[in-house]
This record gives sequence, C-alpha cells and structure tokens, in this order.
Amino acid sequence: MEDWLAVPRYDREPLVPLIEARIHDFPHCGVLLADVSVRRVDGNDVIALRFHGEEVPATAVLDVDESGCPKISCSLLELSRPARDLLKAPYGDADAQEAIGLAMVAWNLPVLDEARSLVPETLRRETLAAAERARELPPPWREAFEAMVTARETRFAYDPRVIVAAPARARDGRIQVQAAALRVGSAEQGAR
Repeated sequence: MEDWLAVPRYDREPLVPLIEARIHDFPHCGVLLADVSVRRVDGNDVIALRFHGEEVPATAVLDVDESGCPKISCSLLELSRPARDLLKAPYGDADAQEAIGLAMVAWNLPVLDEARSLVPETLRRETLAAAERARELPPPWREAFEAMVTARETRFAYDPRVIVAAPARARDGRIQVQAAALRVGSAEQGAR
C-alpha cells in the first residue's frame, strides 16, 4: 500500500473505478483478513482468502494474470452480466456465445481508435458493424449492450487490452470463456 500511495496521483487515478467496482463486487474484502494462500485450480493459480475461518468461494475470487490485471476472460465475463441476465435458463452454447460476443464488441468498441495500429482492420470493421447491429436489437438487448459499453468506458477503463477472440460455452448452468487479447501499445498477446 505504501508503494502504491507513493505513485503519482495521475497514475493512481485510472485505478479508482476498478477499486470502487471491486469494493462493490467483493464487499467481504472490508472484513479483517486472516489468511491468504495461492493454489492451483484447473491449471490456474488462484488466490484464496480466509476471514477468521470463513473461506471465500473460488467463484468470488479475482484471478489475475502475470501483469497484475484480472484475466481477460474474467473481465469479459463480468462485463457480460447485463447480457447474461437476459438469457433464459437453461441456455446452450449458442446463447452463451451470443452474450459473450456482444460483450466482446462492447469491450473493444471504446478502444478501437487508440489501438488502431494493433487491431487488424478486419477486427475493426467487424466490431463497428457488430456495434451497429447491436444498436438495432430489441430494447432489452440494446440497453444491455449500451450498459456494457458504459462499463467498459468507466469501470474497466484501466484495462488497455483489445480482445481478439472469446469462444464461450455453457457448462452446468455457467458460461466458460477462453479469451485472448492484445495489450494496446505492445504487440505481445495478453492474458487468457
């Protein structure tokens, strides 16, 4: 914390929406922390937290990549909540892909201009065309899309990545996503 506070204010300010969102999403993080451990779950390192004998379920734990950003698949899944809320259970792979695909467009749309040199022209054109189609959807879906665009521009504004692929499938009433991204300003591929 001391190191973070020593960082210039203009470098810290972009993280404020992330911190506020995490406080909202993980209210238990205000509880006194008793123990932190890292363990392998399905081939990933997951941070497990324990609060005086009560462990937070793995589904509520933030999984981060080597850069310190949340895994792009976790962020995309969280961003997709307005679209996922519109799915009728039980839903299948096509429904899961539709919700995640719409979220991917909402994720990429606000950063297309600043990522111009990194984004293949076909992805750029497809994103703009998909955004146009999303804005012609029935009102609940159009509103979900606009809510996701707004969330990307605010709550997720700290994240410089552009998603290039996000295959999704439905398993046991949950959506699984394996997303791949490029970090704006570098040619290296981001977290999965």
